[in-house]
Amino acid sequence: MSVLIVAVIISAAIVPSIGSASASSENTPQILIDYGNGETQWIDAASEGSYLDVTKESASAAGISLEANSSVTKINEFSNTVIKGSSGNSITTSWKLYVLDEAGNWKYDEKVTASSSYDGKTFAWGFYPDADEVICPVVTPQYPDAWTTIGGSSSSENVSDSYGPENLTTPPGWYFPTNNGFIDSGIVCAGDYLYFTSSGSKTPSTSPALHCLNKDSGEEIWKFEYDIGSGDELTTPLITGDLIILCASNENIYCLDRFNGELYWNEEIPFEPPRDENGAIDWSGRTFRSGPSTPAYDSGALYFGSADGKVYCYSISKEKAERIWMYQTNGSIYYVKPTFATINGERILYIGNYEGNVYAINAHTGSLIWNEQVVNYLPEGKMYLGSVDSISIAPENIIVCCSDGSMSKTDGYMLMLDPLTGEEIWKHEYLTSNPVIQEDGFIFYHNLSVYKLDWEGNEIWKSNDVNYIKGDMTEAGGIIYAMEFSAGGSLITLNADSGKIIQKIVVEPYTTTSYSMVQPTVIDGKVYIANDGGFVYCIDASGSPPPAADDDSPTYGFNHWSWYLIFAIIAAMIILLVYLLKYHDDSGLSEVKRKKRRFVYIAVFGTVMSIIAFFISLSISSGGIMPISDAAVSLVSSIQKTLNGDPLNTMELYIYNARLPRAIGAIAVGVGLSIAGCMYQAIIRNPLVDPYITGVSSGAGCIAVAAMAFNITLPFLSPDSNYIIPVAAIAGGLLAFAATMFIAEKSGGNSVNYILGGVIVGFAFSSIQTIFVSLAGNKLQDVMYWLFGSFSTVSWENAWLIFIPAMGISLISLLWAREFNLVVLGEEQAKQMGLNVRTFNRIMLIIASVLTAICVAFVGIIGFVGLVVPHACRLLMGGDNRLVMPASIILGAMLMLSSDIIARMALMPLELPVGAITAIIGTPVFAYMLIKKGGNYDG
Repeated sequence: MSVLIVAVIISAAIVPSIGSASASSENTPQILIDYGNGETQWIDAASEGSYLDVTKESASAAGISLEANSSVTKINEFSNTVIKGSSGNSITTSWKLYVLDEAGNWKYDEKVTASSSYDGKTFAWGFYPDADEVICPVVTPQYPDAWTTIGGSSSSENVSDSYGPENLTTPPGWYFPTNNGFIDSGIVCAGDYLYFTSSGSKTPSTSPALHCLNKDSGEEIWKFEYDIGSGDELTTPLITGDLIILCASNENIYCLDRFNGELYWNEEIPFEPPRDENGAIDWSGRTFRSGPSTPAYDSGALYFGSADGKVYCYSISKEKAERIWMYQTNGSIYYVKPTFATINGERILYIGNYEGNVYAINAHTGSLIWNEQVVNYLPEGKMYLGSVDSISIAPENIIVCCSDGSMSKTDGYMLMLDPLTGEEIWKHEYLTSNPVIQEDGFIFYHNLSVYKLDWEGNEIWKSNDVNYIKGDMTEAGGIIYAMEFSAGGSLITLNADSGKIIQKIVVEPYTTTSYSMVQPTVIDGKVYIANDGGFVYCIDASGSPPPAADDDSPTYGFNHWSWYLIFAIIAAMIILLVYLLKYHDDSGLSEVKRKKRRFVYIAVFGTVMSIIAFFISLSISSGGIMPISDAAVSLVSSIQKTLNGDPLNTMELYIYNARLPRAIGAIAVGVGLSIAGCMYQAIIRNPLVDPYITGVSSGAGCIAVAAMAFNITLPFLSPDSNYIIPVAAIAGGLLAFAATMFIAEKSGGNSVNYILGGVIVGFAFSSIQTIFVSLAGNKLQDVMYWLFGSFSTVSWENAWLIFIPAMGISLISLLWAREFNLVVLGEEQAKQMGLNVRTFNRIMLIIASVLTAICVAFVGIIGFVGLVVPHACRLLMGGDNRLVMPASIILGAMLMLSSDIIARMALMPLELPVGAITAIIGTPVFAYMLIKKGGNYDG
């Protein structure tokens, strides 16, 4: 078998690093070799002769293969060529000589030829098409590094020839919020600028966009908005010369000036899959309407796949796009970029699809060399046939990564295939894609570990304890950079030689949607990353490094006097409460006075603990823990600065804009659900009733899931409003409550009728919700996160909408504590005391249901609080609602704040569902109190 040459691997092995080459370029003339596919190489220039003589001598010294006659005709595997196909159009691509202009940019001057006398300055050779306006390299002596396509080149090695920061630091050097939906494209970079896409809201009011930022400051230079397509914008833009090319899900390709965002042209790529005689799409795998895939630029042509199974080759310039050839595969191609290699002198394009096939196509003619189906999960009972997720180039073979083809993949494997025939060489059960290619093997993520294998498939090293990584990894300077896939996920670095984890930092600020599928772009000592929250970050060495992994000091900052003091106060409060409730002699007091004294104990304990929990909540995040004293100082200073209109520093921004509204929201929801539980238990006269008994949570969940899954809009809100889900949840909760009331009233109106009516309505809405969840598709993650309950979506935009009504209704309800006591006594006795029980019950049920719906609307369904808190208060203080209700307010705030803290801290940086934490905390405490104090319960 002939050896497949990978130019970038040869370059990495035998050529000085770009960093050192560019550093020495101030004194030593350099030659840039731009292979025209994203790969570049700097070498020292010889001193005398013609440009061709200098190039030959320099290439020979660097170990580079070069052929020439009157000019250069071939460097490594890239030789002058003509690309042509059935369209009649063609591209002639050749090696071109470039010199620097006065501004330090490359220019192509026909008067300067290979035979011209060398002037002793830096020059370049670039492999680009012949044209009236020749494409020039983007890499220059001033900007010696670029990342023009995802994976770094058309061979997708995922290796940057630049370097990243030796120490990751926080806060980021800068961050940029697009406020325009998910960022799932890769980030490309050339010169001063970064480019990426954002998905928009998938509604006419907010379109997807291509953004250009200054890479040093994060300032937005320009933004190009384009029409909405049928899915998320997952393709990565491509830089070639002064152009940036974008393949969009609206079935168009856009060509823009990368410096000012001017649109030169767009080319429609229609969706026309092969169909059978009945008009059905003629293949078995999944079908998408995702438009053209991420493009690759190779040998002077633009290549990409499309959702209808076609593979295209185009000639592009500032003026137009011309199709050279097209090949029809038999399966949908979903966003994946073609991969290229040279075999026996032929440039071959490899691409896979959702029919489980790998195709090897002659890149210069469009003719098929071979195709092979390498994955088929249908015989195993899977829903989908499977997909080829990536193809990478090994020195002698190709690496193919396959999966079951679902959005949340659970099965997959890796194959090594013969590049000439597609014959399988070996197979391993690794679910992964797009490995990092090195000289002696390749690196990839699988099942909470990062592996390195050699080319025979043998394990070289394995790094454990790595959280889920969904995006591609990048290697630069012997370090692997990767983003973990979780809310507030960490940027992690590993030693590429040993697999040892070097560092892990959580990138802030973030939201619940801050999951990252974006490959880190590593260039010029900085790392650029982005996430589904719409944020782009620059991580450099300007901040403070996190503690070393082998440091004996606590990782998250507990080693501080303020934490010692807090722990001491918590321990003292718990010991004091246990003593007062269990060992303090109050036998001389009447039952009423004893319960009132217990209320004082609970009120003081709950208030102090709630205050402590509030400040702890301000002190922690997925990024770590700061001293409570610092959090308190930052809180006071941030409030003062906000009132005075002064700017806040980074920590004050985190405290004031992220952690403070979250703590306020947790307090309000804890209080609201606890009071709602008190009201329901009193009215229905059942201690096992919680705020969701009337179906409010089921109704809210059903309609909220529908709104998320199907992009439902409301006529009185803009399509991209953040209030659509909360309003839908409130409407659903109240609709379910109304249905429960109707059933209960029609069946007699007693407490049992309310419970049974709520069960019926709850089951009905839950069943519909289950159907909606199953149809949620790529919204499933958002749906489940909402259903689990979380405070991470709470910001100043909605904190007061939770706090004011929840706290207002809860405090006002205290005025009816006496009436609730009468209701508990029974309807006849309450009537004798002048209370119209049925009217009062209806009004209170409406108020309690509105309160519950408000709490659920913004943070999702958080259970157990409304059951355990009021019941625990009754077990401790009896059934007097004048004591139970205020105690529930205090303990509800404490429990919810504490649960939110645990949800954030338990598995940092992963955030657990708050509803699960409330149950975990409440269940054993409630069970213990019921066993020990159940005899004290008096109604």
